[in-house]
Amino acid sequence: MDPKLDILQRLPPRPLSRLLGDLAALRQRAAAGESVSVPLTTLHLRTGRDVVGWVVALDQAGWLLVHGAGPDPRQPGYDAVYLPLAAVEALTVHDAPAAAPFLSEGRLAAPEQPAPGLGPPPSRLELKRKLAEHTNALRAAVGSSLSVEVEWSGVAAEGEALRTLDRLIEDTVKVAMELAKDEMGRSALGRLTRLCFGEGSSPDVRLDGTAVLVVARLALGVAGRLGRSQLKEALERVL
Repeated sequence: MDPKLDILQRLPPRPLSRLLGDLAALRQRAAAGESVSVPLTTLHLRTGRDVVGWVVALDQAGWLLVHGAGPDPRQPGYDAVYLPLAAVEALTVHDAPAAAPFLSEGRLAAPEQPAPGLGPPPSRLELKRKLAEHTNALRAAVGSSLSVEVEWSGVAAEGEALRTLDRLIEDTVKVAMELAKDEMGRSALGRLTRLCFGEGSSPDVRLDGTAVLVVARLALGVAGRLGRSQLKEALERVL
């Protein structure tokens, strides 16, 4: 069977409000600089009209902001479309399998495909070398014996999951370095002995004694991990 068709057929039915909320959150992650792709959508309105574009935001009052695609989605303009959620009767997500992790709330992975222009994912050996570099940088910034580690049990031996892990570690260390610029943040980080990463059933950051554990569903790529802003909020919460 065509792998894309297989993924499409396994997508779960979901309420429009939650689906549109997830697409809006995906757009925010893209705007923050993460390498995520926001799918083109067609919103089918109760009036019989269609709005083609990219979901930008959904507020708590039920209003949607959509970046209108214009006559040619390959060359979109700068049209902002405002409409109430109640006006939307159905939604078409174009090339849905590519966004499967977000459309399925992390239950499905996107089709396997090489990351364009990025080269091969890092090996475990390369990641271990980077862990030593991250450890040295954090120790210098915090002034403690904090170590950056990976719990390798459950982590794939190779492949795109290691690229996801690499980016998760880099983003988390960058957030920690930013927190260390503040005296309170530096003091909180100084009480830690380990910043540990690994595979988990869902993205999470938690405190375990003197260790902070950062886990993700690595096989899902960016959809299976917290973004940088989410990491900052989570670290500030557990520290």
